[in-house]
Amino acid sequence: FCRGAEMAGHRIVAAIDRDESALAVHGRNFPGCMQRRWTLPVPLGRLLKLIRRACNGHSRNLHLHASLDCTTLTRGATVDSERVRLKREADLLAIQWFLAAVVEISLVARCYSFQGFSWSFENAKVSHRGSGSQLYFMLEEMKRRFPSLCDFQSVNMQFYGVPQSRERVIAGRPLWLQAL
Repeated sequence: FCRGAEMAGHRIVAAIDRDESALAVHGRNFPGCMQRRWTLPVPLGRLLKLIRRACNGHSRNLHLHASLDCTTLTRGATVDSERVRLKREADLLAIQWFLAAVVEISLVARCYSFQGFSWSFENAKVSHRGSGSQLYFMLEEMKRRFPSLCDFQSVNMQFYGVPQSRERVIAGRPLWLQAL
């Protein structure tokens, strides 16, 4: 996602991941980007502090993106062990935290001198049954409560320049999704 955003003229200022090797790769691709190794959820104030420090007054618009490791929600995650169950709960908690952070940041963006705020979320397409149904429930609830802030759809990324057929769930502001 970051490379595409950069190609569209955006400046990548911060990256958060719980995987140190993923951050190392990101750091090689985006050398000026602030990086934090965090496991979500973190206090919202901590995220806002990172955003303000990373932007350092240079950005008037803020785009928040999450591509969380939610492999436990996909159809391939059929192993039903205690370890997988705990990871699934952590994945769902991270998604819930991100969606709540989007709502909170949309409310305070102007207080932090951001003129515009947008967001996006992508995840492997999951089944509407089992643990995947919880993802759709969260997105449907956010869309119901905040219709001008949230919409989502399933897309095949091959139609957007990705050189493989990847079914993904994409969420973000309705106008952003309509532009796809």
